[in-house]
Amino acid sequence: MKVQVISSFCIAALLLVSAGCRQIDRIYEKDTGEVATVPGPPAADAGYAPPSPEVDFVEPESAGDEDAAFANAAEAIEPLPEPEPEPAPLRTYTIQKGDSFWKIAKREYGDPLRMKDIEAANPGVDPKKLQIGDEILLPE
Repeated sequence: MKVQVISSFCIAALLLVSAGCRQIDRIYEKDTGEVATVPGPPAADAGYAPPSPEVDFVEPESAGDEDAAFANAAEAIEPLPEPEPEPAPLRTYTIQKGDSFWKIAKREYGDPLRMKDIEAANPGVDPKKLQIGDEILLPE
């Protein structure tokens, strides 16, 4: 019973909407002199599909060229070279009696493990053969 009432109500509503659309067509034609059609409601037995506007899409003549140009431009871009790391500023240090890279790192930097930095800054110097008066480089 409820289904019949609901479906009867839906059909009545569709008929009213359809009649309203025809009335709108007549008013538009009377005001403008042009005939315009407003899409009506879908048929009761058909599934609803929203109306699709009919638009002629004109493909630009150079559309294919733009794609090719974009692809060529993307291939032509070269990555920037990696910036060279700035060398750490170095200062000279004169070896004194009893010095070792460990002692120099502890005295100069407060961290004896910085002896690795001193070794890296002085690749040609053997830490076991330091001579008093030799000069080495200390990274900042």
